Amino acid sequence: MPSEEYKDFIKEAFIEPIRSVLIVDDDYPTFDEVLASQIKANHQGRAPEMNPEKDWYRDPISIQGVLNRFRASHQPLLVDIHDGSNVNIGEEYKAAGHLHQSDLLVLDYQLDRHLQGDGTKAIDIARALGRSSHFNLVLVHTSEDLDRVFREMLIGMMPPFSNLINDDDNAAIGEKLFDLVDDYAKLESELLQLATEEHYLHLRHSSDWPGSERPDGPSKAGFDEITAKLGIVEPREKDLVYRWAIKQREKALSPRLNDEGSLNLSWSEEYPKWMRTDSVFIAFSNKGRNDDLLEELLQALTAWRPRPSRLFLAALRKELEDKGVLAESKALGNNHVLAHWYKRLLESSGSEREVLVGESVTRHSEQLLNFVLPTVVNFATRLVRSESDDANGLCRQYFNVDLNDNREAAKSQIEHNAFVCSKKVEGYHLTTGHILRIGDDLFVCLSPSCDLVPGRKSEVRYGDIGDTLPFTAVRLQSFEGDKLPKRVQSNRFVFLKIDETVKIFGLNDPTNEAASPHSFTFYASNEGRFLPNEKKLRVQRIVSDNIGGLKSQLFDAEVISQLRYEYALNLLQKLGSVSGRVGLDFVGK
Repeated sequence: MPSEEYKDFIKEAFIEPIRSVLIVDDDYPTFDEVLASQIKANHQGRAPEMNPEKDWYRDPISIQGVLNRFRASHQPLLVDIHDGSNVNIGEEYKAAGHLHQSDLLVLDYQLDRHLQGDGTKAIDIARALGRSSHFNLVLVHTSEDLDRVFREMLIGMMPPFSNLINDDDNAAIGEKLFDLVDDYAKLESELLQLATEEHYLHLRHSSDWPGSERPDGPSKAGFDEITAKLGIVEPREKDLVYRWAIKQREKALSPRLNDEGSLNLSWSEEYPKWMRTDSVFIAFSNKGRNDDLLEELLQALTAWRPRPSRLFLAALRKELEDKGVLAESKALGNNHVLAHWYKRLLESSGSEREVLVGESVTRHSEQLLNFVLPTVVNFATRLVRSESDDANGLCRQYFNVDLNDNREAAKSQIEHNAFVCSKKVEGYHLTTGHILRIGDDLFVCLSPSCDLVPGRKSEVRYGDIGDTLPFTAVRLQSFEGDKLPKRVQSNRFVFLKIDETVKIFGLNDPTNEAASPHSFTFYASNEGRFLPNEKKLRVQRIVSDNIGGLKSQLFDAEVISQLRYEYALNLLQKLGSVSGRVGLDFVGK
């Protein structure tokens, strides 16, 4: 459990930014209901009548207590109430859409009083939020059994998992079980009864999924008895029988699973219960007389234990929301600069305009961030200062990474190097630092970026070559080894994440620092523009025709990564220094 100081930072990052609350609960009075009742009473000339089916009518004090808690917080919150009456299954829910204008959703589990214990509407609202790009805070506030509600919500948010058992193993185990018994249907039924929801969720919750399950899970004794009777004793086959049975349970659960759910789903069934995906955090609370829902939400967020990095970004989001307009004014302070930027946009066209628009938006963003970052840096500084001196222990606690382990430490270093060195491909055309895969080789584009903007090619420099764009590229040479290369900071190595694996390459021979890079001149079609919806282009290179002449050979190139600009510029300067070397007639000792 995080320390009390860390809990304060969680509160500052997630709770304090809350300004508005939307309550979706069929037991609460709505403004429409109150006004309609008053209008009807005025028309009939008698006192207004409320819906006697709603709990608030019989016990308004508990509802008033919840609202008073929200209004007595550090800043009184704007509270809206929706009773769920027009939330229809199969539609894009109005309540879910409304949440994008609210900071916290308080959601009753049973939104239809005529369907006792049914949480279908609440689950569908949570699913809709899970599909959004907005980060949503949800508190399920219910009078139903909390364990059952949590289980139903969890299964409702969980997608099927294809890696439970592969198709070949699934078919092979099914055939083997069919061959081993006379009454296959009875065996299948017995295994399905043994493979309970607890077994399924336990296996899904394993930290090394889809590896072996945690040892504190539900008993597998029944499976061991059946496999022993069938003569299946080999551990892998026993495990496959277990997984085959769990797969049957998943099929039985499939009507309740979420076909569009996020695989990045985590949860805790311990109190305080919580679950989260990339875009929604859900806490759970029982209804009572003196509910402090913000405190219960904070307890669940603390149990989730968000990483410090997430708190940094949450603080940045808070600061942008708090000071966004003022920051915009500061970012728009110099009219001469803004006029110059916009004139360039107006006078450009085609791909050049796309590039300049991207540059302009980036510069505006930098101005905006420069205004809000000092407060975020202060937040991060206070958080780091509050932590203990056990750096390795804290990293193990927050990130599940043991930096005392040499392999884990090495992986952290190489992943860091790849992150600071390279990034996802950006832009609409070839530029400095793009990594191209041509055949079996990787090349880095090292022409200056100003020479690569479509429409800027100089006919004086290149002559009349149509829409062909010349550029220089260096063939990267793979570094083979389990450890980082010696003199890794010698300005000649790059770290690229390719197919989720970090690989190391040298600008020249990784084993010979004095070796020269292998540079080539290529010619890109369509001025280096990417093919529509792809990061691909056609390039040519002059090669030997094997009879004493030269010919142009056409290649398909794919841009698979991109160096950050400072690293690309470093390699460009490195190539320039090698290309412009002097002393070619010197002799050595």
